[in-house]
Amino acid sequence: MLAQAMAGNASALVTAFTTASVPKLKRSVGVGRSIPAYTQINEASQAVLCGDGQDVRDMTVAQWQTYIAQQVQTSSIYGAYWSELRFGCSSWPFVPNWRFTGPFASPEADTRGVEGRPAAPLLFVSNRLDPVTPLASARRMAAGHPGSGLAILDDMAHTVFIQNNSCIDGVIHDYFEMGIVPQGETFCNASCGPWDTNCPIERLHLY
Repeated sequence: MLAQAMAGNASALVTAFTTASVPKLKRSVGVGRSIPAYTQINEASQAVLCGDGQDVRDMTVAQWQTYIAQQVQTSSIYGAYWSELRFGCSSWPFVPNWRFTGPFASPEADTRGVEGRPAAPLLFVSNRLDPVTPLASARRMAAGHPGSGLAILDDMAHTVFIQNNSCIDGVIHDYFEMGIVPQGETFCNASCGPWDTNCPIERLHLY
């Protein structure tokens, strides 16, 4: 599937996601089997967090207090938690040789394949309630890319692919398969809520 997509035919890859043909975890692992733990997960995550972000090793206590206050203002529930993650970079000893600092934007798309311009507008997707990548951030990113669309799923989770929602999957399928970008914002209703008893077992970890 990946080879076909890299060669220009993304049909199989998109179909795998939109039809949920990627094996579920319980079917992949099976009864009595387990996935070996990746023992370097903390170090790998820290390297990405600290390497991609601004160098914070010289931040003062006052600067940290301001940063934490900003995060809590953004999210009274998760703000302090995300501040703690970044604080771990205050003593990270490695600095990347190159780090992209922006601009995180793109010019208007041109279907003729003009150099320096994307061939199609971007499509952003977001859950309405996402504690990791909030909807407000998706809206800010979309504003920096002319002609982009934003598909919103009225659900509570991180990432939309795992929701098995026919509406949002259809928007993504149409984007990759036919290049259709919704105008402005498109809203999709949740197919399964936290109090529903008929939810697939794979969704239980989301709530």
